Amino acid sequence: MAFEISNTPSASAPDIEGGLVPARFDGLAMVEHPDWAGDGKFGYDDGKRLHWTFTLLDEDGAVLYDDDADPIIVEAVNSANINTKSDKSKNAAWLKSVSPAAFAAVNAGQRFSADEMVGANCTLLIEIKDNGWPKVVNVLPAAKKSSRRTTSADEG
Repeated sequence: MAFEISNTPSASAPDIEGGLVPARFDGLAMVEHPDWAGDGKFGYDDGKRLHWTFTLLDEDGAVLYDDDADPIIVEAVNSANINTKSDKSKNAAWLKSVSPAAFAAVNAGQRFSADEMVGANCTLLIEIKDNGWPKVVNVLPAAKKSSRRTTSADEG
């Protein structure tokens, strides 16, 4: 019997807008990608990458859901290095945005469990790729809730 070819549609991209989006940090994992290992531009690459996982939130801090009623989760993949002494380390900057305490511990030469950061709020700078899927461009500290001050003009 001949192999029959059929379309295998992928999941549809979540309907979100790019820009600054509140999020919750859900985890950080070191993942091995053996296919990515080998000699590269900067020497040998072991293929290991950090996978950052976030759940998108609305302005009130509630979880955003897709059309299938699943939470909208985005993942970003970066190099395996966290160099707190470099102003060019994306992972270090993201770590500081998610948990200043974790950044301070790592910067002081201590180890810090990523599990202790789970649930921390932050803000993601999201870009929508040509295929409609979100891409995490940057991770920033959570936006401060603004407290509106009452002025004499408001009272009059």
